Amino acid sequence: MTRSRGIFLAVMAGLFLTGASTKLPSDALETVRHLAIQQGGRVKPFDSFARETLDRLTGSPRWKSQDPVGTLLSILAEPDRWQEEPLLSVPFGPLREALGLGRKSAHVSYSDLLSTKKLMRMLPAIVEKQQRSEKLTMLENETMDLFDRFVTFTNLMKQELNLVPPPAGERVWLPIQQAEGPRAAWERFIVSLRESEPTAITENARRLAQVLQAANPRATPALWRMDLEVLYNRAEPFRIARFLYLAAAVLLLMFHLGRRRVALLARGSFVSLALLLLFPPPPRAPGGASPRGAGRRFPTSTRRCSGCRSSRRSWR
Repeated sequence: MTRSRGIFLAVMAGLFLTGASTKLPSDALETVRHLAIQQGGRVKPFDSFARETLDRLTGSPRWKSQDPVGTLLSILAEPDRWQEEPLLSVPFGPLREALGLGRKSAHVSYSDLLSTKKLMRMLPAIVEKQQRSEKLTMLENETMDLFDRFVTFTNLMKQELNLVPPPAGERVWLPIQQAEGPRAAWERFIVSLRESEPTAITENARRLAQVLQAANPRATPALWRMDLEVLYNRAEPFRIARFLYLAAAVLLLMFHLGRRRVALLARGSFVSLALLLLFPPPPRAPGGASPRGAGRRFPTSTRRCSGCRSSRRSWR
């Protein structure tokens, strides 16, 4: 019972486990997390952008249990280091073989794709089939998905981020590199990330947020909307739902095993009663001795036999 309770508590504790700590100051992380950015026609918090981008690249909104915003900022500040990291997801086995990866190599680095050029050699034939409106195979679809991850990482290295609110009357946000004032604030922030100066990182993050807000305050979403979406992301309802389903399954299994043990006990009692009815013990003679061999007694040892446990398992 104690062991089952320990397993249950461990499962429930997983609901609230947070990612590994990051080197970035918490104030700077929170400031960047709430920055507005436009992607796919929708204006969202940078926190959502980071989670969606990592999910597209790696197959998960978190990389090695790290804070998504911290991971993405690290990629933006140190792209050369991240090119060597096996980051891009390759979930399809035949594609791994085509790229020369091991069967268990679920990810490949950006630099490996560049050096081997195997992915690039596979693309022309696929593009020709698309131009002829022919149906692609599973391998070809997975190849295009990997190429999309390759392009996404390339855009990150170029820092193509639509962080600047548009002028009045327009809806498309501007890339950070195309707006002079915000670009200077962004570059100072990136330099402070590379230098790992906590005070400078916090100050430059705050300054960047102010510059972006001043570009067009009316185009920036209301603060409560950004806070609400960030709160939703932190709650991770789908992840929590998976753990709740798992916890419910564990509880159901524990209940089922409890019922089963009761059933086994009842079955054992029924078999014992049936044996007693079919083969009753011989009546005792006066004085406590049985008619067969006066003075012989039944064993009184309470030690378990070696076959009891195995026979019980066979019932299951």
